[in-house]
Amino acid sequence: RPDDGPGGETAVLSGDGVIEGFVARRLGLMGRGDVQDAVCATVAHSAVALATPQLTKAGLHGKSDWIVENVRPNGVVGVTLSHLERYVGVCATGPSAYIVGDGLTVA
Repeated sequence: RPDDGPGGETAVLSGDGVIEGFVARRLGLMGRGDVQDAVCATVAHSAVALATPQLTKAGLHGKSDWIVENVRPNGVVGVTLSHLERYVGVCATGPSAYIVGDGLTVA
């Protein structure tokens, strides 16, 4: 979606993780090889899933009670975050500060 920002035209890309993965792949941020690519895609999809339409709507309308309830460990967002944290914990092995490999990725 084009937006006239202070520095000119800015393109805002957002979606269900597929768009983020596409852009990351074009920028070389999906790691090296099929396995790292799959891990990065899973992390991107899961991270995007945290910002549900309901969460966005609640934030825009100041419904902090709904937000607090749903980000708890057993709430919709909390469960998704917990799964993402577990997945990252399994994938991030070794002394590297990075989740995938030894360089910057979308993950």
